[in-house]
Amino acid sequence: AAFVARPAQNLMFTSSSTVVPKDLGAGGVDPLVAADNVCKNAALRGGLSGTFKAFLSTSAVSAMSRLGAASGWLRPDGLIFAASQVALSQGKILYVPRVDETGTLLADDPNITTGSNLVVTGTDQTGASFAGRNCGDYKQATTVEGGIASTGTEVWVALGEIPCAQASHLYCFETSYNTGIAIPSPGVVRRAFVTESTQVLPVASVAAADLLCDTEGDAIFGASSYKALIAPAGATAASRFNIAGGTAPWARPDNILLSPTAAGLFMDSISAAFNVTSGGNYVGFAEATTPRVAVGSASGIGSTGGANCTGWTAATGNTSSGRATFADLRWAFGVSSDCAGDGVANNKVRFYCLQE
Repeated sequence: AAFVARPAQNLMFTSSSTVVPKDLGAGGVDPLVAADNVCKNAALRGGLSGTFKAFLSTSAVSAMSRLGAASGWLRPDGLIFAASQVALSQGKILYVPRVDETGTLLADDPNITTGSNLVVTGTDQTGASFAGRNCGDYKQATTVEGGIASTGTEVWVALGEIPCAQASHLYCFETSYNTGIAIPSPGVVRRAFVTESTQVLPVASVAAADLLCDTEGDAIFGASSYKALIAPAGATAASRFNIAGGTAPWARPDNILLSPTAAGLFMDSISAAFNVTSGGNYVGFAEATTPRVAVGSASGIGSTGGANCTGWTAATGNTSSGRATFADLRWAFGVSSDCAGDGVANNKVRFYCLQE
């Protein structure tokens, strides 16, 4: 639910209602005014005070410039979306923006091009106007740059082109405060990160994947025990960790909880993208620079081991993998990585790592 008492900090949300991008500028209407009205009405529905602007670019005006000096945004449920405007431009997204004006989570939808989590932005990953991807300033049935509300890094704002006739949400940003937001201590947690290094499949064994995690974890966080979040043959990834009630949850290196409970991590939908490396870098989506993350679950993080290079040892077949930028089903499932061991892009992988 949304706040009962508002803090003196900006809010942002994904509009529960959708717009047809090509119609925002129809009839000579200023598309930014039309989009701002959608945000204004959504904020009223949610009982949110303040001035809200749509995070939308035209050919002449960038979405980031529309925020003015505003800095730091919370979601309506109180979780931090971005700590500052600089962090926003750098893709340092904390909790993904899939919350509407009432604090309600949008339903997960794995369809990248026609899904119900699509958001029209016309904007690149830095917040600048994306040239040629704005429906001819929102009055033509061409294509527009868009993002997905259940993601972080650059994908929340600039995943790729979507049809201008596709009903899409808007991101709405308050512009009242410019002080930024400090990330609080998460309390007692276990550390979680995605490997800084990439590996060529196969990795020889489950133990070899664990060693990769343990080496990176010990170097950054100190001596402990870190294991790869992978599913062995015939078992779930969760079976390798203590997720009993009362055990500490896992937090990324930036102190953001992946889920408020240990068991909650092993759901298809998590609170924040599992996209921060042991060194504190936020990995993106581009295949050439950000390989997939090998998990090996048959149909999602809660399932038993499926395709996994024959127990992670064989250079034949493939392994199921996820994308670190997503916080829905796709964070742990949905793409395949080649086990052939030839070093090409689709068989270089990272691993998710958890402190025991």
